[in-house]
Amino acid sequence: MIEQNAKVIPVEVKAGNNRSQSMDQLLKNEDIPYGYKFVNGNCGINGKKITLPLYLAMYVD
Repeated sequence: MIEQNAKVIPVEVKAGNNRSQSMDQLLKNEDIPYGYKFVNGNCGINGKKITLPLYLAMYVD
């Protein structure tokens, strides 16, 4: 978890680009604006989940 603009932002790191059920459940909460999922793969956005390659993790704060 990280904090941005007084909001909690969940962060998940996966070895593959598998489904992230825990993140999906967490993002159902209206107080959480979005979440980051880092994978060994490509970028994408699915609802409130932002998927990014692992090497970009150092740029998220």
